[in-house]
Amino acid sequence: MSIPTWEEAAESEFWENLPQDLHEQAVKDYLGSNGDAIDGRVQKLIGLANTLYKSGHHTPSIVASVIALELMIHYFCVRPIVVGAILSELIATEVSKRIVGSRTSDQRQMLSAVLRPWGIELSQLLLPDSQPLWDRIQTAVVKKRDGFMHRGDEVTSGEAELALQCVRSFREQVVLGLANRLGFTLQTTGCWSKIVDEARPPSYLGGESVLVQREMESGRSPLVSIARALAGTRKQRTETATGFKRRSWWPQ
Repeated sequence: MSIPTWEEAAESEFWENLPQDLHEQAVKDYLGSNGDAIDGRVQKLIGLANTLYKSGHHTPSIVASVIALELMIHYFCVRPIVVGAILSELIATEVSKRIVGSRTSDQRQMLSAVLRPWGIELSQLLLPDSQPLWDRIQTAVVKKRDGFMHRGDEVTSGEAELALQCVRSFREQVVLGLANRLGFTLQTTGCWSKIVDEARPPSYLGGESVLVQREMESGRSPLVSIARALAGTRKQRTETATGFKRRSWWPQ
């Protein structure tokens, strides 16, 4: 049995790590091209949720928070990782379309498995008060949002505040954790499209983020759900104050 030369060992290691390297590069390219557009939308929704919360509109606030969560799950986690993992052009389109195009609830169920190989264990992430982050998102925040959307359940100030804590913690621990894992330097540059390395000149990733931005805008705007929630809040307050039912301004 012959001992492999240095060149043979290096070549063997190259081919062994090739799928993982290609996968990471594919995810990195996707986020470098689209991360700024996605993060900009997420940050606006978090800001909107915070403004609504402070003004006492707790129902539309939790709706905005959950929309921000769903955008992060879909565009920062499931889509880039799943699509990047499929290296064959022949099957990538069909398989990724089935997974990425699945319902948001299905994507939440697969999220733990998607993130685990990247060193992110959802079950171990905690909120500032030591509550389990992912459990609170599933059993409290999303459940309360669904309760309002399907049954008109009331949302309290504490529930809206919890939703804000969850969405901020998810971005900090999951999205920024993934960014650090891939070598992005958001703390320095403030953007996804530029990476700074002290030993090298700045590098720029991707091009215009038109595709994802158009995709996010092609569906129903998040403001529609928030406006509907706000309309329901106004209607409920008017009926409570006057004793008379008022026709909602939202078109049926």
